[in-house]
Amino acid sequence: MLQWNVAPALTTAEVDDLMLFARRPDASGYTYADVWAASTAYPLSTIRTPTVSNGYGYYVTTAGTSGVTQPTWPTVAGSTVTDGTVVWSLAGSYLWTPTWNLRAAASEGWRWKAAKVAAQYDVAAGGGTSFTRSQQYKQCIEMARTFSSGVGAIQMVSGYTGRSGS
Repeated sequence: MLQWNVAPALTTAEVDDLMLFARRPDASGYTYADVWAASTAYPLSTIRTPTVSNGYGYYVTTAGTSGVTQPTWPTVAGSTVTDGTVVWSLAGSYLWTPTWNLRAAASEGWRWKAAKVAAQYDVAAGGGTSFTRSQQYKQCIEMARTFSSGVGAIQMVSGYTGRSGS
């Protein structure tokens, strides 16, 4: 859908960012919740999951900064855990089924590819020879338009769960 490694190529980090952009709520209404991170400031009501899923989500009831090691996450209703200066409360089961809108990712990816070639220009040489580099930009924009149709309606499921370490 994107031909990410064909010129103008996207980096693997950019492809990861596109997949993060394309995350959608699953059929049960769950959305992706980022995983816990060490030494991170968390505002009130932030939701996170353990780095290794235990099927539960946790929300911040006392804002603060997480500790250097992950706490032992409780699994009993009404439980809390202190983590550095953050207090987390068990939010309940949290089993997001990985769901993405790949058309949205492809459309946005083609826009990013277009941006990479936007400064290219057309050159005309003597004898009627011309080089039209701007066609690449136009083709990328057309692909973005093609994939943008139906962006709100089509969701696809895959095994991708997000950028490494996030």
